[in-house]
Amino acid sequence: MTDQRQKNPYRTLGAVFTAVGVLALLLGLTFYLLQRQDLASRQPVVGSITDLESSTAYVDYTAGGQAYSGVRLNYYSSSMYVGQRITLYIDPDRPGQPAVRQFLMGFIFALLGLIFACIGSGLLYYQRRKRRRRQYLLQNGRPITAQVTEVQRDARIHVNGRSPWVVWAQYVDPGSSTIYQFKSDSLWADPTALVGSTVRVYVDRSDYRRYWVDTSFLDRYHIVG
Repeated sequence: MTDQRQKNPYRTLGAVFTAVGVLALLLGLTFYLLQRQDLASRQPVVGSITDLESSTAYVDYTAGGQAYSGVRLNYYSSSMYVGQRITLYIDPDRPGQPAVRQFLMGFIFALLGLIFACIGSGLLYYQRRKRRRRQYLLQNGRPITAQVTEVQRDARIHVNGRSPWVVWAQYVDPGSSTIYQFKSDSLWADPTALVGSTVRVYVDRSDYRRYWVDTSFLDRYHIVG
């Protein structure tokens, strides 16, 4: 089993998702802008699809007063059919190599990139918010001693095929006879040996639902098992 002192996998995952998302978004936008620039230098003509064979489309069209027949198109879509009218973009220097507008690929890359970037940014924001709350509680919260009652494996979370553990601790307020239950952050080494011992919990003085279970002392140990 590895040491507790390891890089936060959620922060790493958030950074990876954000980086991949930004890269895909930039690729999509770059693809769109490059194609738009290329099409702007071409002349649009209307042609017709004359044959579809092995996921390849062939078109007829007229450009610069010259007719072209059975020209292979560098684009194919399952929605194409023989006889379909299609807008082609012709380079005056290479009239025999027509192009079509293909903004969909750039849009897909940009959309996927936006989704990944949003997920990654959300993870990073959540982790940053947790760190800020922990710092606030360490500086302004009330430290109490709670007894560890249970250790659970959080099967809802999987990182590299592994699920983390969480520690449950209980505190009885002697003044109000209220029992409070606290749940730790995810731990990546089995802390079962803590059951029956105590941990320090920092709670918001005005709202015990805002708390942080201090398991940082585990950083001093190498847990094997």
